[in-house]
Amino acid sequence: MLSTRRSLLVSLGAVALTLAACTTAPPPKPTPPIIMPPPVQPVPMPEPPPVTPPPKPEPAPLMTPSTFSALPGWDRDELREAWPAFMNSCSVLVRRTDWKEACMAARVVDAADAAAVRGFFETYFVPNQLRSPDGADTGLITGYYEPMLRGARKRGGEFQTPLHKVPDDLLTIDLSSVYPSLKGMRLRGRLVGNKVIPYRSRAEIDRADANGKELLWVDSPVDAFFLEVQGSGRVVLDTGETVRVAYAEQNGHPYKAIGRWLIDQGELTSADATMQGIKAWIERNPTRRQELFNANPSYIFFKEERLPDPRGGPK
Repeated sequence: MLSTRRSLLVSLGAVALTLAACTTAPPPKPTPPIIMPPPVQPVPMPEPPPVTPPPKPEPAPLMTPSTFSALPGWDRDELREAWPAFMNSCSVLVRRTDWKEACMAARVVDAADAAAVRGFFETYFVPNQLRSPDGADTGLITGYYEPMLRGARKRGGEFQTPLHKVPDDLLTIDLSSVYPSLKGMRLRGRLVGNKVIPYRSRAEIDRADANGKELLWVDSPVDAFFLEVQGSGRVVLDTGETVRVAYAEQNGHPYKAIGRWLIDQGELTSADATMQGIKAWIERNPTRRQELFNANPSYIFFKEERLPDPRGGPK
């Protein structure tokens, strides 16, 4: 029995130890390391092959040599009328290598002989077919001309519209000596007290009394206005004398095209806003003539120049 009791005690003790062991928390298991996957390397995309633009077509030549027989109206034109202007140009062009031969030959041509003048041009010149950059062979070419007005040195009768000389109170200030960046630019105005203010606009000039500062009197206010647009011209006086009037000064106000004003007012279309179209509009609306002119506040003052030979062309 002793033996048995001991075994029992031992067994009970083992059970107790076992129970005791069961009541103690087991040690934590180590956290397994987080293994990151290797980074994915981007796969480079192949570069697209270079795109070669198609070759641009060669632009059509603007000038194509032609013949005089292909030139409309050549056989009917009065070429002697062009001769004085051509000879005037040759007085300068003769110094250029490419013009010397023609200008030297022109000196012995009889200007009164129509056949000789025609023969000269056909010998030394080549007509060309002119085209615009888009290939079109029609278009508009503008050129300088001297308008011809009728006038007198004194006001009277039909001559009631003045061409003005430079007024005494017009100041022209050149600032380029102080501000070189303003070279070629001038301020225009007039002195009131100790201040310089803008000079009179067209509307103010037409209302003002400019007695004594009229250069000439002409018979058409419309022609006088377009003389300002052109900048110079000629006046055939009532005495039979022809004089040239040239730009002398400007009142300092910006130029504004009256054709654009008529378009903006819905009075004319772009196609009709030519000098002829504007004159026709004035004939239909005589009471609005000054309103139209005043839309351009710029005003040109003139001076008289010597005209050595009235048969010559524009200056």
